[in-house]
Amino acid sequence: MSVLETLSFSDVSKKSEKTTPHINLRQRLIAAIDEQIMAVNSELNNEHYVRTVQKNVVNEHTGGKEVTEVHRILRKMWWKSSAGILLELRFANRPMKIAGRSSIIVGELSNLIPTFEKIRQAVDAGELDAVMAEISESRKRSKKANIIPASDGKPAKASK
Repeated sequence: MSVLETLSFSDVSKKSEKTTPHINLRQRLIAAIDEQIMAVNSELNNEHYVRTVQKNVVNEHTGGKEVTEVHRILRKMWWKSSAGILLELRFANRPMKIAGRSSIIVGELSNLIPTFEKIRQAVDAGELDAVMAEISESRKRSKKANIIPASDGKPAKASK
């Protein structure tokens, strides 16, 4: 008996076990919600929240690429109106319609963090998978609609 015959093998890889399409979508939305919670905490403490992103930049002197940190302004998912604070949950830069409505009435700024935490729990439990999948599919359809067929035998290009 060879040494390899004593082992049990599987077709499951580490990547495929942890990353299904639904889990990827959930992780993206949860990361966005966590960032919104940090922004709310900053606003409650009268501070300005700026997110930091790493970006590859070409060095002018050496010509090589370097990783630098760039500050970006966060798009808030909430705003103040006459009804109080309203929250519009967004995924892939599109509003998510939950229960047929596009916004949630929060009331006061202090109620925003518990509301985000409830939404985070719902996302983690998979309650918004259908809405996220619908938005992802609509983005794919709109990208396919923008492709212009080539008449000269060259590959088709997407219009901008």
